[in-house]
Amino acid sequence: MQLTVTERVWVDDVVLRTSLNVCRGDLITNVSLSTELQSEVLLPCSFDSDLLKPNQTNESCVVWTHLNTDFVEISLDGEAKFWNNRRGRIETFPKLPESELLNFSIRILNVQQSDLGVYHCKLFRETNCFLAYKIIDLHKGKWQYCWLKS
Repeated sequence: MQLTVTERVWVDDVVLRTSLNVCRGDLITNVSLSTELQSEVLLPCSFDSDLLKPNQTNESCVVWTHLNTDFVEISLDGEAKFWNNRRGRIETFPKLPESELLNFSIRILNVQQSDLGVYHCKLFRETNCFLAYKIIDLHKGKWQYCWLKS
């Protein structure tokens, strides 16, 4: 199945450094994606490493939710702990070497109707303390994406 890009709209990814309060959970970006069923789709989630400074702990991680249900936790070193990997259809990516960008993107293989909906990618400093989040709204249709300013 071939995917075609039908629309591309870029808005600068907002990086909140000094205005981000610890445990406030600021919305960083809102992304709308369209995909076809039985295809694969990348759900983007990255944060500037400055968001964790100086508040990084050994519990710092990202938790992905879909329709308000947690399904994977990804540690800063790239280790993934799945609560639901959708029968092996969810892939995470290894840690980027010495990058200022913390990449927690995931790929969904063989997209099903049940995969559609709203995803949250939440950056946690520690348990019950999330610093920032991104929203990814996944829809059925010709592949396209749009970055929306929060």
